[in-house]
Amino acid sequence: MGTLRIAAAIAAASVLGVTLGACGDSATTPAGSDVRLDMPIIPPNAAREGYGLWPYAVHGGGHPEGHPGWDVEYTEGAKVRAMADGVVRSVEAVPEHNSFRISIEHGSGISTSIDALGPPEPGIVDGGQVSRGDAIASPHPTFGMAHIGVIANHTEVCPEDWLSEAGQMVFEEIFRTAGYGEELTEPFACNEMGTSFPHTRVWTRTAGALEVNGSSVQTIEFTRLDAETHEYTYALLDGGGNEIESGEVANFVPLHLSEFGKIVLDPEGVDDDRVGVINIIGGEMQIDLGPPPPTNLADAATFTTN
Repeated sequence: MGTLRIAAAIAAASVLGVTLGACGDSATTPAGSDVRLDMPIIPPNAAREGYGLWPYAVHGGGHPEGHPGWDVEYTEGAKVRAMADGVVRSVEAVPEHNSFRISIEHGSGISTSIDALGPPEPGIVDGGQVSRGDAIASPHPTFGMAHIGVIANHTEVCPEDWLSEAGQMVFEEIFRTAGYGEELTEPFACNEMGTSFPHTRVWTRTAGALEVNGSSVQTIEFTRLDAETHEYTYALLDGGGNEIESGEVANFVPLHLSEFGKIVLDPEGVDDDRVGVINIIGGEMQIDLGPPPPTNLADAATFTTN
């Protein structure tokens, strides 16, 4: 997938004196604050060479404790932009990652820490004023990404909870085509920071049909075995909760530069793998399984989770 991650995000949290909040914590609720944030990117600058957008609290990619923000990919030559009006509180070089970190205070206890950056733009200095949408830096010179951290009352929170209407529209456009190796069990923009492993995600069929071994699949359970690898098991269940098939996920290639991803299941006690196509957008999954191996999502069933 090429989903290289920048460990400087954790360092940013410690420098700012923040704690890592789980989704749904009271500290993440924007009630009482008039600050709303745009995305730090305009849609034409969005890339998906590796993942597009890597969400909050996903476990993996150098963050087995949970990812404290979003990573966003940029096209070559793009600029990272201020998410709202504010005052630059710090501009720091992070030599060990060949990058910079810019922290901006927006008022009402809200600040952003934009990490894994290239050199700051002229005028982006400690104490300087920025306006919403101003270019503040280039993305990381090697990885073409920026790490987006949002801090509310000294707690690192999921950025989506604080987006403006315009920011939400841009986010949805980008997240629609995001793909990353953890999304079988952590498919949301805001996942749970305190998730323990092995971790099982239950998907329930809500539309279409999926037949396996002559039985109708009503539920799919994916279990990720640990927070550092992409090793999964699966179980297919009928409407009565009876197991139709189970085994290991031999390969999962999420949506990446194509209209759908690919999944390969290795059923227990069966020689041949089961090849399928898949697309996950938040809590909705489209999936079709062979044999014969499907070539598109035209006959895919829809499963949902919450």
